[in-house]
Amino acid sequence: MLCCPVGPNCPCVKQACPPNQLEKCGMRYRQPQRPRSYKPIRTYCCPLLPMDGCTVYKTSYMKHCTRRTGPIPPRNALCIPQGLFSRETTQQHDYRCWPCAGPAKPIVPCGRSLLGEGPMQSLTTQRHDYVCKSGPPAMPIKPPTTLRCSGCPLEETTITQLSFQRPDPCKIDPAISYRPFRHYKQPEVPMETSTIQRMSYPGWTPGCKEFFPWASKGKWHCPTVPMDNNTTYNNSYLLPGDFEPACTLPCCVPVVPCVVPQCCC
Repeated sequence: MLCCPVGPNCPCVKQACPPNQLEKCGMRYRQPQRPRSYKPIRTYCCPLLPMDGCTVYKTSYMKHCTRRTGPIPPRNALCIPQGLFSRETTQQHDYRCWPCAGPAKPIVPCGRSLLGEGPMQSLTTQRHDYVCKSGPPAMPIKPPTTLRCSGCPLEETTITQLSFQRPDPCKIDPAISYRPFRHYKQPEVPMETSTIQRMSYPGWTPGCKEFFPWASKGKWHCPTVPMDNNTTYNNSYLLPGDFEPACTLPCCVPVVPCVVPQCCC
């Protein structure tokens, strides 16, 4: 795809309308161009600028002599000696033997019998301090028991028999039971109408409602003046575009500009 030469005859250039034609056409709104997407390109494009040859590695390591030398084989430094090991060590030179000196005799502890050699002594400290006394043993002193069996028969007249005598059923009336009734029983005495609530809070007649002008609220009426369309929002935030003459002539029709494509590998 090739681009046309830029000039007055290029169809990409918008032709101007005559001055008398702008007054007839008027203005119209033009939509702005779509913003460019930040989505990464999946196809590879060759870079236009050449890559710099002076890298950090090349500037750090300079060239040296390229003459090749022979291989350097490793040297075996560990060799087995051919002679014998010497028996004269540093220990033997520092600590020599004493002439005419025998080995030291061992020191053996003397034997001691823990069980003793003779019989065990029968006289102990307990037997020496507390000698047996000759004499009859003392009788134990025990207190006498308080519970003894009486030889007399028990009396029939007890405190309960003397205090609570058997009543005569002909002389004593039966006691009234306080057990509640299971059925409702209507009271015979009428209920009193004058209660504490009625005597404390007597009734009263409310008066006429007074008119308070400072507490009265006015009624809402529909506004007669129409609402203004020029608001702060409309004047502050304009549409994302521009206005152009609404001309119908071929010279005023916008032409899509051509773009020079890049070389893609």
